[in-house]
Amino acid sequence: MVVVVASTACGGKTPAPTHPETGSAASAGSGSSATTPVAVALSEQECDQLLDHTIDIEYARRAPDQRPDPKEQQAVREAIRDKFLGECRTLKRGIYECAMAAKTTADMAACDQASRSSSTSNSSVAPGGMTPAAPRSP
Repeated sequence: MVVVVASTACGGKTPAPTHPETGSAASAGSGSSATTPVAVALSEQECDQLLDHTIDIEYARRAPDQRPDPKEQQAVREAIRDKFLGECRTLKRGIYECAMAAKTTADMAACDQASRSSSTSNSSVAPGGMTPAAPRSP
């Protein structure tokens, strides 16, 4: 679901807050202090940061005269935000962290591809209608 869209934000975004990927839950009924890891879902704020980062990357790769003005960028963000958040909240934290570190759309696509090749997950990092850049041939 690493997307390519548009951003109204000026540079210097605050880094995503760091959260542990897993928490712990006491074993039910066992009386022991053993814990079981519990996955922590991405927050709405983290998903908004990913959307802004994705938009920034997409528009940065375009020629300046091909970039929408801030009002158009905001309209694009608002148009895709709800669907993006719904999909983003289901991302694994590793994909999120990889996408936030990405500098290009190809880097973002690689985050998603790494997940697909190592799992049976069919979730995508791009919201509907948005396609990551095709991989380059060697």
